[in-house]
Amino acid sequence: MSKARRDLNWEKQFDLALFPEDARAIRASRTPEDEDTCTMCGDFCASRGAGELFKKDLRGDKI
Repeated sequence: MSKARRDLNWEKQFDLALFPEDARAIRASRTPEDEDTCTMCGDFCASRGAGELFKKDLRGDKI
């Protein structure tokens, strides 16, 4: 679940959720303008920011 959250992979998160139907309903009722963010922080999405750091680290780039 943590990797799916990091990657903002909503389908994988739904698949791994204890109550996937509830998770889908909550996401649908609170859909943000940008699909690449969560519903909590919008433009200031920590998951998206951390994902950028992970991508650089995995490629071997210096931060």
